Amino acid sequence: MNSFDPSTTDWNAFGSAIATYVACIAIFAIIIIALMIIAYWKILTKAGYNGAWSLLTLVPGIGGLASVGILLFLAFSEWPAMRRPAAGAVYVPPPAPYPTTPPPAGPGYYPPPPPMAQAPAPSPIAVPPVAPPVEPPAPAVVEAPTTPMEPPAEPPAPPAEPPAPPAPPADPSA
Repeated sequence: MNSFDPSTTDWNAFGSAIATYVACIAIFAIIIIALMIIAYWKILTKAGYNGAWSLLTLVPGIGGLASVGILLFLAFSEWPAMRRPAAGAVYVPPPAPYPTTPPPAGPGYYPPPPPMAQAPAPSPIAVPPVAPPVEPPAPAVVEAPTTPMEPPAEPPAPPAEPPAPPAPPADPSA
C-alpha cells in the first residue's frame, strides 16, 4: 500500500532539495536582471539619456512597471541624440582614421600597388542568360538511285481563261 508516512520521510533531504531549487532560481533571476539593466543602460545612452535611469528596475514593487515605462518613454519621446543641430552650428568632421600622407621611403618600404579597376555594378534587373546560337542541322544525305530515272512529265497546261462577263443590255431610251 502506498500511503504517505511522515514518520519515515527524510525531511533533511527534502529541505536541501528545496533550498537548491530556490538558490538556482535566485541565481537565474540575478543574471536576467543584470542583463536587463545592461541592455537598458546601453539603449538609454544611445538615445542620449543618462543610463542610470535603468537602475529604476531594481526598486522593489515598481521594477517591472519601470521597465515598461522606460520602453514607452523611449518609444514616444524625441531622443536628444536624434535632434538636429541649431541653425548656426558649425559641422566639425571626425578626425581622419589613418594618415593621409604615405610613410617616408626607407629600407623595406614598398609603395602600395595602384588601385585596380572596379567591375561595373550588377544590374538590379535580372537578365536571363543568352543562349549560344544554334546551328541548323546538316541536310540529310540522299543516295543516288541505282536505276535510271524517267524524265519529269510535262507540266500541266495552265487553265483556260474564264469567259468574259456578258455585256450590259443597251439602253432603249437613248
